[in-house]
Amino acid sequence: MELKFLYAILFFLPVVTEEAVYTGTSAVAVDHTKVKDPSVCQLQPDVGPCRAAHHQWYYNITLRECAVFVYGGCEGNGNRFEKKKECRKLCIKQEKKDACKQPKDPGPCMALGYRWYYNEATDDCEMFAYGGCQGNENNFATEEECRAKCVKAPKPPSTSSGICMQPSDSGPCRARHTKWFFDLDERKCSFPMWYYNRDGKKCEPFNYGGCKGNANRFSTKAACDKKCNRGRF
Repeated sequence: MELKFLYAILFFLPVVTEEAVYTGTSAVAVDHTKVKDPSVCQLQPDVGPCRAAHHQWYYNITLRECAVFVYGGCEGNGNRFEKKKECRKLCIKQEKKDACKQPKDPGPCMALGYRWYYNEATDDCEMFAYGGCQGNENNFATEEECRAKCVKAPKPPSTSSGICMQPSDSGPCRARHTKWFFDLDERKCSFPMWYYNRDGKKCEPFNYGGCKGNANRFSTKAACDKKCNRGRF
């Protein structure tokens, strides 16, 4: 009688396995990416004490991407996925925010390059040091590209003369991003920032501080010439 009673208790106890939850009447498959807490994404990969060799995926918090590691087959932790898409689904937030509303993000890499981002506080595009990988979408190769996408303030006069008659303006910042590069068209070394000198009637390089200033500022001499050459006004 006691044995039958014990069997009856065991029959109705829920049994949990890695593949299903068994309630005594039915088995329901479990999607592990749904039951895992996103906090597991912050854990370091754990191969466990066993010595099998299973290729699994884990979230790398440094690279902010899912990567492969060799799992020993037992124990370990929750930062382990059979498929990359399962890892990405749980650990990588799909950025839906407007690029112009995202903060400046240099990324985790250590290269040194300069890009442009939109600063909501100043409603202007500014230079920043970019590490060369990842970051976010508020990252533009040129100031013109950034301004076209993000700047909401009224634009300067659209006529060439209005822009080209303004004096050079370094802006209030003090970054002084003066870098030399070899211009293949000009076959000589040049500066990246140019303005139209109305007195000299030609485009000339100048030191730009990295923020604000005025519209008489161009990334290349060719862009300055196209906008402000004497034949245009």
